[in-house]
Amino acid sequence: MRHNDKITCILEGRERRDKKSLCKAISEFQQHFQRPEMRREFDLSDPLALRKDLPARQSDNDIRNTVSGMQRFMGEDLKFRERKKFQEEQNREWSLQQQREWEDARAQHRSAEGLCLKTRLQFDETAKHLQNLESATRKAVCTAVKEFNKSQATESLERKIREKKQEQEDNLAEISNLLRGDLLSENPQQAASSFGPHRVVPDRWKGMTQEQLEQIRLVQKQQVQEKLRLQEEERQRDMDWDRRRVQMARAALLSERQQQRQRRDLRRALDCSNLSLAKEQRV
Repeated sequence: MRHNDKITCILEGRERRDKKSLCKAISEFQQHFQRPEMRREFDLSDPLALRKDLPARQSDNDIRNTVSGMQRFMGEDLKFRERKKFQEEQNREWSLQQQREWEDARAQHRSAEGLCLKTRLQFDETAKHLQNLESATRKAVCTAVKEFNKSQATESLERKIREKKQEQEDNLAEISNLLRGDLLSENPQQAASSFGPHRVVPDRWKGMTQEQLEQIRLVQKQQVQEKLRLQEEERQRDMDWDRRRVQMARAALLSERQQQRQRRDLRRALDCSNLSLAKEQRV
């Protein structure tokens, strides 16, 4: 299902790209070869026809020049045949030009279709190659996973057998040592350590003596007194620091008030000076 969904997504994306390319080609063809000013009848609906038209009089020799404000009455269109021939030739040239442009557009369209078909075939070949590569990779991964799982299972079984055998041997050795050792015999010398008389073996130790307990209580009492002394010293330091901070804050407040008074006196002196200068200027 995932593979089919992937192929469907590829085909849908390809169809959207083809539609987009076709719409873009049609729009470019209309913009380049079907503009309104390229039609033969555009001069009949040209909004700028009056601006493009020639004035009623350009010179004294103009054939459109009128007599007493009227046009010439020598004849109604003396160059009718030449103009008609010119228009026919122009229409023929326009028709040939439009036919050539249409042929060029069709050739470009056929070239674009061929390129699109070639690209689609390349995409198909690429998708097929990717599919074959994915299938081969999946098979190789499955084979490697099976071999790895098989080796892991064999190794795990052998390890469990070795661990079980070792555990049985250790249990037998422990039972033998307990039966023959000093732990069950309650030997008081079994707790003595080889590192010194002040060291004991933890798993064989039977407890401390009364002198050792008294020594531990004395050391604990000394530690409590030392901790109280340190707490008192820390409290005294905190009180000293608080007193210093209060003194510094008070000094900063007094200094700020002094600066405010100085600024107020300076402003008052400046106001007096400005007032006296204003009076002198008035006089």
